Amino acid sequence: MRMTNAVLTALSAGGKSQGDLAEAQNVSKQAISNKISRGTWSGKELLDVAKLTGSKLMFEFPDGSKIVIDDPEE
Repeated sequence: MRMTNAVLTALSAGGKSQGDLAEAQNVSKQAISNKISRGTWSGKELLDVAKLTGSKLMFEFPDGSKIVIDDPEE
C-alpha cells in the first residue's frame, strides 16, 4: 500500500482529488477507488498522477543523480 499512500499524498499536495484522477484517466471514480483498495498501479498510471499534479516521476540514486521519466506521449 505504500504506492497508494504516495499517490494519495501526491494528489493532495497537487490540490487534486481522486475524481480528478478518474477524469484524467477517463475511468470511473469507482475504478480509482478499486485501484486504491488493491494498491496496484501501472507505470502509465503513475505518470498520469505526476502529470495531473504537476510533479515528476523519477529515480533518485544514492549519489544524488536522478533520472526523470517523461510521458512518452509528449
